[in-house]
Formats: sequence, C-alpha cells, structure tokens
Amino acid sequence: MNFRRTATPPTANPPVTIEFSGLMILRPGADNTCNVGIHRWNYMHTFQVILVVYKPNLPPSVVRLLTGPLTDPFTISVVGDPNNFQAYAATDGDLERSVENARDYPKDYRWALNLKERHHNAEWNEGIKPMVILNTGTLYSLNLTTRALNPRYVKDDPPNPPTTEYLKYFAANLAASIVPPEDKTVRLEWTEQGVLRGLDLPRWEDDPEEMPRYVVSLINEPPMSFPPAHDELALYYKVLTIGGTEIPAKARWHLKYGEGISTDRIPCMPTTMEPS
Repeated sequence: MNFRRTATPPTANPPVTIEFSGLMILRPGADNTCNVGIHRWNYMHTFQVILVVYKPNLPPSVVRLLTGPLTDPFTISVVGDPNNFQAYAATDGDLERSVENARDYPKDYRWALNLKERHHNAEWNEGIKPMVILNTGTLYSLNLTTRALNPRYVKDDPPNPPTTEYLKYFAANLAASIVPPEDKTVRLEWTEQGVLRGLDLPRWEDDPEEMPRYVVSLINEPPMSFPPAHDELALYYKVLTIGGTEIPAKARWHLKYGEGISTDRIPCMPTTMEPS
C-alpha cells in the first residue's frame, strides 16, 4: 500500500500544520490515513507533543500537550470529514537523489528515507506502537539536510570493502499541511495518565477576525542539545523485522556523514515505510 499522491504543493502557512521530528516511521494506513509509529525502544529519545500558536502581530506561544510515551493511539482528524490523507510528489517518476537539480523539489515527501527501499519486505514490531493516526493532511518534506552533511548509506561486507551509496540530501523533518473545510475543526485526541484528552483547532474562543495559525510538533528526539553520537539507522533496526525475526547484522545498512559534522547538525530523522 502506498500513500495517495498529489502533484499540488501543500498550502503554505495553513490553519494547522503537523510537524514530525525524530525517531518515527510514517506509513500508509487503511482508507487514506497515515499511521505514525513512535519509536519507543531507545532511552536517549523522549516523545513530546508541543502546540505552537501563531497569533497575528504577536510572538508565538508554546503549549505542552504531552510528554512521555504513548499508552493509547493519538488521533488527528477533521471532525465529520472523510479520510483524506495524501502525500505531495512533485514528479510522476522516481525522485532521483543523485541529480543536482532534484533540489528544485524540496517539499517532495520522497526525500524522506524510505526503510522499504533498503528492505522491501520489512515490517515493524511492537516497539513502534501505540501510534499517531491522521485522517487528513498533505505530507511533505519540511526541511532537507545541508549539502555539507554528505550523507551516504554504508553496508559492511567483510572481507570485501563496504558497499557505499551516496545521497545528496534527505528530509531532516516532515510535515503535514491541513486546511479543514469551512466550519469544520481539526480534532486531537490522546490519553494522558489514563485520562482522555481532546483539543479542537481552531479553538472555540478564537477571534474569527484574527484567526491564529497552529503548529503541532510531534518530537521524538534526545532532550539535550549535544547528544552522544549514534547511528539512527541502527536504532530503527530495533523496531524492524523480516518474517517476524530481526534483520541480520550483515544485511543492515548504516548512515554515515561528512567529517567534522557536530552531532547537533545530524538530524534524528523521521522515516517512511511504503513499497518503492
């Protein structure tokens, strides 16, 4: 199953934006939805949901919605609207990362590292559940890595030299742009300490003449500015299986970067999982 694709770019500065940062896997769900698996099998990464409210002519305000692992699904939906999740693909053909002018399409969602490109029959295990479920939005790449990062896939093959595949860029963050139909709201529902929570955006008390813009950030990153160096792909392998068993070490890929790049410049990137 693949994401339903659209060639229409996502709306800039929509009423609601969902941002994805850190260890998580986005994959197509049933009936035009998106399942976001939050990686919970690593002590260095902490899951948070932060709401940023942008009011006209005022500095943004920040509201913490959730800190800590999910105990139940976190749902994001347009109330009373059919499922309508899609992904922005700027071209009909494949997105070729080795072509310099491919960066002309920086918002194409396929800049995200797709785990099924490395292992086409991989599935995720319980370490990626509970999930965030979206029934709406247009998925796109929010931010690409810098060229200086010089990312590359590397797979060890002793006694032969390692296999290396160079990438020019990849998506450091993803986002979903949501423009709800008129008179409809985007509803967030989650459980915190056994209590069901809910929030509708826009909020009932918002002034229709000065409607705020909302950004909901899903973050699963180390809670420190300079975390210890680590291989993000190695962490993703903790939640991937093939045929119900872990992927053998000799079949695993690593993600390497240019020399002298500090750890705070190396993103904890969200990934996708869909047939390539």
